[in-house]
Amino acid sequence: MIAIAFLADHPETIPALATLFRAQWYKHYADWTQAEMEQDFLEDTSRDRLPCRLVAFEDDQLAGTIILREQNHVAPEYQPELGDCLSLSPIEVTALGRNWFGRA
Repeated sequence: MIAIAFLADHPETIPALATLFRAQWYKHYADWTQAEMEQDFLEDTSRDRLPCRLVAFEDDQLAGTIILREQNHVAPEYQPELGDCLSLSPIEVTALGRNWFGRA
């Protein structure tokens, strides 16, 4: 079963998320330290303001993350925006997408 929660409720996932982001987007985060990455995730731990990061779990294992944030530089008319969508396996993408965005 997939469960969605606020990152604020699962700060223990931050080191793993930082490691996963560095592996996935290594060129973008090449100059970031692990501590800088973790601090960046800490800034997304809110429940009542943007940015607000969610984490997904499948059978109590970290399965992915997504963020809701204000800035949208590509299409400023669409505010807020979703970003940083990361799923740990291609099989999970469809199931996570349904949970992030509602059932199709």
